[in-house]
Amino acid sequence: MFDFIQIELERLNHANEAINHLELQLDVIQSFFSLPSSLYLLFQEARKNLKDFSDAAEEELSQLEKNIGSAVSKARSYYDARIKLRDAREALTKAKHRFERAQALHVAAKELAVVSVRNLWVLISYLTLI
Repeated sequence: MFDFIQIELERLNHANEAINHLELQLDVIQSFFSLPSSLYLLFQEARKNLKDFSDAAEEELSQLEKNIGSAVSKARSYYDARIKLRDAREALTKAKHRFERAQALHVAAKELAVVSVRNLWVLISYLTLI
């Protein structure tokens, strides 16, 4: 019976040592991550300055939007027309190239027809001589 108690006491001692070791690690980690109060105040001040700057910038952007909002909507039609003009120019260029190619093919076909007719007359005249 005393052996059982001895084993349980040893297990409790090992568990206690493990707990003490973990508490020591926790203290080291907490001291590493704890900030000095002056640094904490500095962070609070930086957050406040950032919020103030953000609010001021948002207000300024809101005012700019009010001032030039109508100008943007008026200018939109001009830029839409410029985009349509660019698209129309591209379409015109493509159509011009297609027309020039078709015209060249037509001229070549006419020349081929003339040569074919000429060769046909030569063949007919040769056959009539025979």
